[in-house]
Amino acid sequence: MGYPHQYPSPQQQTNLKAKQAAITTIFTPRHPVCMVSALTGWGVEAMVATMMRCLPDHATSPVATQLHGRLCTGPVRSQARDSFGEAVGRVFDTAESSSFLPAPLKTVIRTVRDAVVSVARAVWDWIFF
Repeated sequence: MGYPHQYPSPQQQTNLKAKQAAITTIFTPRHPVCMVSALTGWGVEAMVATMMRCLPDHATSPVATQLHGRLCTGPVRSQARDSFGEAVGRVFDTAESSSFLPAPLKTVIRTVRDAVVSVARAVWDWIFF
């Protein structure tokens, strides 16, 4: 990129914020509207962080593995790791809530859930990177 992280001027920032507010008002998007510059790369890191927060838990890890260099920041990796743990935990929660399982098996599932989630988070880097 020819203009690494060149910031918009104060006038451009005012204009961008007005356009962002107008888009949010007109379209009422479910997720935040991000401002980025394709030419300079300004705002891309913030957009990626926002996107990671908006993705469902099961999608964050695969997306994180596709991010290049500066976009796969510590907070982005942490978000993906935590979301992976949440997704693993939900598998156990779903199994435990099954009406077909006997009570003793549900107790075992509940007992091992947190340990498995903790291990899943711990090995996340090894699995995905």
